[in-house]
Amino acid sequence: MLSRTRPILRSIKPNNTAFLLTGVRNLHFTPVVRQEQLKSTTTTTNTATTTASTTTPAPEEHDASIPWYLREGESSQIDAVEIELPEIPESAPATISEFLNLIATDYGMSDIELFDLAELREDHPNTASEGSERYIIICSGKSEKHIYKAATELRHYIKSTHGILPVMEGVVSNALSAVQRRRLRKRSRRGPFATQNTFGLEGNSWVICDPNMDGIVIHMLTPQRREQLNLESLWTEIEEPELEYTPSGIDSDSIFRGIRRFHTSARQFGNEKKLKLVFKHLLEEEVGAPVTKYKQEFDENFTGETLEEHNLKYDFYKVLHLLDNQTIPEIVLLDTIWDKYASLNVQIEDIKQEITQDVIKYLELLVDCPSDWHRDPKEKFNKMGKFVSAISHFASQDLELLGNDQIQSLLWRLTYNGSNEIDGDALRELVEQEKADETLVEKDTLVQDENMRRDVLELIKQYNKDTNSEMPIWFREQMMLTFGNCGHWDAFWQEWKGIRQNITDPKDAMTYWVLLTVFIAQRNNKEAVRCFFSDYWNQDESIRSSFMSDFQKNENKFNNEKDKIAFVKAINKIKNDYSDRPWFQEPLEFAKQISK
Repeated sequence: MLSRTRPILRSIKPNNTAFLLTGVRNLHFTPVVRQEQLKSTTTTTNTATTTASTTTPAPEEHDASIPWYLREGESSQIDAVEIELPEIPESAPATISEFLNLIATDYGMSDIELFDLAELREDHPNTASEGSERYIIICSGKSEKHIYKAATELRHYIKSTHGILPVMEGVVSNALSAVQRRRLRKRSRRGPFATQNTFGLEGNSWVICDPNMDGIVIHMLTPQRREQLNLESLWTEIEEPELEYTPSGIDSDSIFRGIRRFHTSARQFGNEKKLKLVFKHLLEEEVGAPVTKYKQEFDENFTGETLEEHNLKYDFYKVLHLLDNQTIPEIVLLDTIWDKYASLNVQIEDIKQEITQDVIKYLELLVDCPSDWHRDPKEKFNKMGKFVSAISHFASQDLELLGNDQIQSLLWRLTYNGSNEIDGDALRELVEQEKADETLVEKDTLVQDENMRRDVLELIKQYNKDTNSEMPIWFREQMMLTFGNCGHWDAFWQEWKGIRQNITDPKDAMTYWVLLTVFIAQRNNKEAVRCFFSDYWNQDESIRSSFMSDFQKNENKFNNEKDKIAFVKAINKIKNDYSDRPWFQEPLEFAKQISK
């Protein structure tokens, strides 16, 4: 699935009892990031400082020697950029210093902080051992425009200097159609989300860059967005907050709510911390170990006084359900959602956004739950339709779900059954870990319901038509891999042609050719292997794009060493069964040559 999840479901009205797709309508969505409510602490920085100053001339008088981040057209004053670089741990790789100086000197980012997760206490929920990240860099840009330009430059720098395509999230282009701009403006007039997201009107206020190098992740935010999110609190030591009461005006409608929060805020903070710790211990438990003690401890500490607690309870109960559905049956798991909306204590700032997230959770449950793996897709869609109908009762107006990328991806995922799936994440992991010659799955294929596939695909096509947009490449990849996993190779190659036609950068094309080769080697279908090397290996470009033509456009090289290793290992894996085939001799010789 190229692993990007993107848009689906259409307008669901209260009391709608219809089957599945009647509940899906006009969905626009931007993912909500849940923030840990931790107390912020100060990070020490050293005295390394970069200073730049200049007077910004009129646009036609710009001096090429002036850094671009100092050429803001709206500023005519002298800008002085004094950038303090954080202290770098002695054990840090050279790339840390490289990126810090790059974003400070070349891109003009300020208020730069560096977190080494290995320095956190072992019981901290975000230590380096809890994920793949090791070093977190947070910095501020002058504006959304500044961050967009810096992110674009950073992506190009990493690709050209290190030969790696970084993962960028939050970069929003202004190239919206007139229809999309009207929809965004209309949507923003309905009031802000809990996260203050205005669906692109304030895009690029938070950009995340994962260079796929040394566990580094870079966050670039506007000062306002940075203050709202307080990301620093996620990677600092947790301290109990001091209780401080600031009286509100007597005419406030929420005065009683404010008094209640004053009395319970300290207890809630400590309580959520306890619940997260119980959850962490459950996840660390050995497979097969009793889990009832964790449920008992969690329930004893659960108060239900905050939205965070209710959402944490669902996540906790879902893990218990997947481990032992006798301890937590599905009906008990879903009760955690219904209790949240029924609670008088919980304040939900954006009910539509919360409902959208809960729809995503339920779709994920239908995908993850082992008892549903072999269930008829029609039954799963029926269950989804009933859930959406029930949860829509909590909405005061029509739900708009069709813009949500996760829902689109999950709806497609519900159209087929089976566990022998090779998706985009798995392919990229094989490449990254240099394990393309290993076998992930047996030859058994997945089974897709043709009617459900048709209905979901038509729904997405209609959405794209309504929004004047093209089928996104991430979804075409998900479809293509599904067709291959299900043995529908004609449809697979049709989607491949569509993907290749939408790629203009030779480097991106080579990345896809490597993934394609690894996938073909993994599925090891005789007809698919023959078609690849007969029709797509070395064709006249007037007929179709081929591997060799794109390889030549990319200066006769792979993007990086890992891509080359993955390609060679995939070819050698295919060689085990097809070494004597005439159409395989040229690719085999090519692999031998580049291995020297």
